[in-house]
Amino acid sequence: KKSIGKATAKESSLNSSSSVGSTEVSMKTTTTNVLPCIEYNLKEPEYVISNSISNALNLFNSEKFSDVIVEVNKKEYLGHKTCLSERSAFFRDVIATHPTLQNYKIKVSVDLKGLPFLPFLKYMYTGNLPPNFLTYSNHCEVLSVSECFGLTDLVKKVLESMKTHWKLVFNPNHMARPTKEYTFEFLDRVLLVMGDSVSEVDKFDLVCRFLKKKK
Repeated sequence: KKSIGKATAKESSLNSSSSVGSTEVSMKTTTTNVLPCIEYNLKEPEYVISNSISNALNLFNSEKFSDVIVEVNKKEYLGHKTCLSERSAFFRDVIATHPTLQNYKIKVSVDLKGLPFLPFLKYMYTGNLPPNFLTYSNHCEVLSVSECFGLTDLVKKVLESMKTHWKLVFNPNHMARPTKEYTFEFLDRVLLVMGDSVSEVDKFDLVCRFLKKKK
């Protein structure tokens, strides 16, 4: 029998308590005539979000405890494997592929769509973009870069914002790049993002405006 969450434990003459991270774990074991039974009493740790973000910001692009250099389009940034792996599926996979290497450089060539990389690096550390970085005119670019680095939570946020503010985000007059640079695959993606939240009439209107600007 094994209980998860709040439980008490019994088996042999061993009584012990330990701490895993900030989580307190008490364990007691006893021997029964049937099967050994080990139960754990887990106490939920208290997380202070503000302190976590503050600590991450102290490490952001800092030499302190840096164990990896990230080079993006020939520009170098000081990184920390734990922080990079937290929110970026791309870096998590790369770092997991080389578990024995201690200090090394990861070179990345990527189309940043005219955006700086530093705000995305900051997001990997704190879970937040710099204030006013995401604008109606650059949603598409931020989405593209976020997908490249596997920033799953940021992708969800941008897509949700696209649904809510689609008239501004997909206004050809306000988009960061000339409409002719956006492909028809991009338009398909736009319509998919809108889903049922936008009427067919509005979708048709968007397609007409998009095609008109493509000429």
